[in-house]
Amino acid sequence: MKNNRMEKLEKMLNYWQTEEKLLFFDIGNVDIFVYFSHHRVTIPPVCWVESAHRHGTLVLGTFIVEWEEACRELVLAVMEESQRNRVARQLVHIAKTFGFEGWLFNFEIHLPSRQYVALIGDLLKQTCDMMKDEIGPHAMVLWYDAVTIEGRLRWQNRLNEQNYYFFERCDGIFTNYHWHPNDVWLSQLASNGRQYDVYTGIDVFGRGTFGGGGYRSYVAAQVAKQMGTSVALFAFGWTCESEESGGSHVEDNQFRFWEEHKQSIGSVFPPRPLWVELPLETFWETGYGSCSFVEGQQVASKSYVNLRKQQLQPSYTRSHLYASSHCCLDTFHVSTDYNCSWNSGCSLLFQCKLKGGGWVAHTIAEADIWITKDIFHLRYWLRVSREQSNVFTIGFVIRREGKESEPCIAVPGNISFFPSYDALQMIPCIATQRPTATKENEIIWLETSIQFHKEDWDKHLQQNNSIRQVVLMILSNQVSEESKEESLLSCHLGGIQMQQYNR
Repeated sequence: MKNNRMEKLEKMLNYWQTEEKLLFFDIGNVDIFVYFSHHRVTIPPVCWVESAHRHGTLVLGTFIVEWEEACRELVLAVMEESQRNRVARQLVHIAKTFGFEGWLFNFEIHLPSRQYVALIGDLLKQTCDMMKDEIGPHAMVLWYDAVTIEGRLRWQNRLNEQNYYFFERCDGIFTNYHWHPNDVWLSQLASNGRQYDVYTGIDVFGRGTFGGGGYRSYVAAQVAKQMGTSVALFAFGWTCESEESGGSHVEDNQFRFWEEHKQSIGSVFPPRPLWVELPLETFWETGYGSCSFVEGQQVASKSYVNLRKQQLQPSYTRSHLYASSHCCLDTFHVSTDYNCSWNSGCSLLFQCKLKGGGWVAHTIAEADIWITKDIFHLRYWLRVSREQSNVFTIGFVIRREGKESEPCIAVPGNISFFPSYDALQMIPCIATQRPTATKENEIIWLETSIQFHKEDWDKHLQQNNSIRQVVLMILSNQVSEESKEESLLSCHLGGIQMQQYNR
């Protein structure tokens, strides 16, 4: 990020009082997050590493050598084998100490002579091998497309004979972003079967990028996907910094950039499951808030940024809607509300209008959760009107083997208000609800606790299938006939806990 804003964010190990929202809300949408700066060695701050790992994203630091004054340092670092070994070991030590997975080597200089190509290649391979030995097979070292086999600074904008030497000594290459579609095809051909290790560069600021960058970055991403390579998005801090991104509404900008059902990056790549391990708990904390809440009560009114507090985020920017055949959906809107929360600084606000009877299910999160223990326990908190307290519940989309086009939605089956529909599979359970408000309040927080037994789960689903999505179920037939046509159905989802255990 520009204007030293990233340096500010590095200090977010404790609360930072601010009105700026310079955060990445969709880190779960990327597989690898590279923390970049123009310092020689850039170490990702712990807060960014923790946030990424919470969403299953790998983190890389940057080892950068640029501008002529860096040549002298590079000569000292690579001339002797002992020095190359020392540099590689120090990079591994830093990664292990701070808990991230690897490095981007970004060398943008003219080498003093061609002999340094082999020396740099040796340093690259040593670092790659040591990272895998010390950290694990998931560790990564990537090379940026700048220096050629001749030792010259000439960006190729694709993988070819000028940079393949470096590519074969590490885990992949980020190509520069001044390419044409044919360059991507040639990269795939030159990869020798490693096409997904070629990360085709796209500059979100649009500096010479095919398609123009910005909200049209998906145009370049579509080309890379069609040609069979991976994608590297450069500088997507654009959603926070550029006036062209739409102003100061950072979260709206990022939603637009990643949303699945429009022309966006999210429309090019399918979402990956973020909820994969139990126990799981989230109150949707983004790391930013205008006030703080504990059990539904506001306890502080100062704005803050604290990325270390960021919790597992929903997948609603990459959402799916399911509905019964006789249900007519008028409007549906999902947003993050920073003025209402159960146990953080925000909640998810769901609003919709349904005409006629039936139900709608909206994705909360993509998942891949297997029920393997005796008891599966779900607990969640909703803020609703008393009139609509029976309208909302949590369900689980199960995709059975061989029936990818016919998802089944598992729902708590002994909650008396739940109707019977063909697409739903009701699972016997033990359910309790506890309102957390006085009788005089029209709007209440409702805590729901549900226990499923594994034998019931397996019996009614015929075989053990993983939970693929967690959804919010909305039941229009629980609204009174008088208000069904004109009333907006709405609730705040304050948080979810999921765990499983043996008896």
